[in-house]
Amino acid sequence: MFSQQSQTQTQTQGQSQSQSQTQPMTPKHVVLVQGASGQIGFPVVAQLLRQTNRDYLVRAGVIDPNSEKARKLVDLGAHVVLMDSNRPETLAEALRGVSKLLIIPPRLETNTHIATTIIDAAKLVGTVKHIVLISVLGAESETTFFAKQFRPIEKHLETGGIAWTHLRCSFFMDNFWYYADTIRRTGTLPLPLRDGRIPMVSVRDDGEVAGLILSGRTRENPFNRVYELTGPESLRGDDIARVISQVTGNQVRFQSISFEEHKQLLKREAVKKWLIRAMLDLYSMINAGQISDRVTGDVERVLGRRPITFGKFIKHNINAFSASPSSTTTPMTGTTSPITSTGMPRTTIL
Repeated sequence: MFSQQSQTQTQTQGQSQSQSQTQPMTPKHVVLVQGASGQIGFPVVAQLLRQTNRDYLVRAGVIDPNSEKARKLVDLGAHVVLMDSNRPETLAEALRGVSKLLIIPPRLETNTHIATTIIDAAKLVGTVKHIVLISVLGAESETTFFAKQFRPIEKHLETGGIAWTHLRCSFFMDNFWYYADTIRRTGTLPLPLRDGRIPMVSVRDDGEVAGLILSGRTRENPFNRVYELTGPESLRGDDIARVISQVTGNQVRFQSISFEEHKQLLKREAVKKWLIRAMLDLYSMINAGQISDRVTGDVERVLGRRPITFGKFIKHNINAFSASPSSTTTPMTGTTSPITSTGMPRTTIL
């Protein structure tokens, strides 16, 4: 987390005051999206602004209110506020008057502490009636690295006296931004997969589910419920390569590599050590078949439509994966990620 300078705070307050003039003075609901500039948070804010009316004020909590993403949130119509878990006063101010809150634990080794700190701050303000948490599929096992991070957050929320909803997300299709450069250059997809299958989900679907729940427009009461968000299919490594080949028109071959080879690949891409351990742990769970058959209907139950397929995800992001980029495709909203010179996305999502 990064602390903001006093100048930033002054600018942010000015932005917030200016923006609030376009919002209702006495909204019935104030919805706060923590991590609003991220790959899940941004589409959630967009969804909320589409789905809600003047009874709702959509507040976007960000670490850097002067970032390009923050400015885009303001352009959408959101009320941008500084939200830094290392500075409790920013949490209290961001949560003031909030009735609904989305928590997106950041992809940091300390995310358990960060998320529980935000939950405690929400309890203190006394106005929060519902908290939606972005979690991970399989959190209930408490055996994998990610499950050990997220299940304590879930438990802390469940015992906090506030209505809760856990959105347990499967492996993100968007993780394949990691491999886009390799796919384009070599025509191979190197993964430490054996026979395990992955019920991948699109970040866009996760964001739309969260947004619809926070808007209060779901067909069922989401309070104190767990939703397991997956795509409509569970794919093996060779299935994934085949889909990429069919959509891009370029032959892509799945290459089953060892965990050590994958570790070295991630090291070359400057992935942090703790995250490498977590990713290898995740692939171990997939190879053991622990989530292979967990294709659920929860996305469709909430959104009223089928989840995005992996083929559709590749089609809408074809320029990233094709050796012969097309000028006619448009990246899918909420799924794109700026690519670094090494081919890696700047934002880690898993």
